[in-house]
Amino acid sequence: FLVIFCSIANLFLDGMTLSDENGLSKKFNNLGNNELLEITNKSKVVWNKEVRNRLIKRVKNVIKPYFSYAPRSNNDYNQWNIKMINFLEKAYTEEQMYDFKIGITNFKTGTFNKECISKIVETLAAMANTKPNKEGYILLGIPNDDDDAISISSKLHTNLEYCRNYKILGIEDEANTYYKDIDSYLKRIKETIENEPISNTFKNEILTKCHPIEYKDKLLYLFVCKSDEPVYYDKKLYVRYGSHNHKVEFASDEFSTV
Repeated sequence: FLVIFCSIANLFLDGMTLSDENGLSKKFNNLGNNELLEITNKSKVVWNKEVRNRLIKRVKNVIKPYFSYAPRSNNDYNQWNIKMINFLEKAYTEEQMYDFKIGITNFKTGTFNKECISKIVETLAAMANTKPNKEGYILLGIPNDDDDAISISSKLHTNLEYCRNYKILGIEDEANTYYKDIDSYLKRIKETIENEPISNTFKNEILTKCHPIEYKDKLLYLFVCKSDEPVYYDKKLYVRYGSHNHKVEFASDEFSTV
């Protein structure tokens, strides 16, 4: 029961909703025999965090086809249309705790850009160290450079939305062009984060709080995080100076204040 509950909860946290009740109901037939033999077919069950997480991941992948990224309700849609203005204004005045990324692709080669995900995670760690217990935000689907916004929107044959001085590209056309669909796109992001050199606690903080949002006709992906203790990225400590990550030298005066 715990494995099934957590599998469904993870799909909801990914921003998905149940779209095929009958299909899911039928899939539950013999699910234990097909997917959970590790704990159902042994006289002595080994139950620990590794076994639990492995089974949750397995069941999640099996039942995922019966869920989908359904359009959000009008209330949610309108809320983000209103929120976006406030969000972008804060990003302008509090740039230490806000950042934007155009996407996870090297648009020159059309290949996955793992370094982009690593930079996102490093930046989230730096934000957490800069203002403990205060949330930091990274929004995926908004270019930092106007020329990039125009050239990539042309390459993807998509329009740009505008809010304040920002050009909003979104992630859906990138996902469909280079990763087959949005599900595969988000799966690639999460799988990469799972292998990043950060603590399991902070990794869980990122993975449970990141979620899709909509602004007008654009789908974006929001990363949110905070921490009440120092967060190390690859055994290094970073803080934010403006819009840049700054490595804190070990045993320095600055190090002792983080």
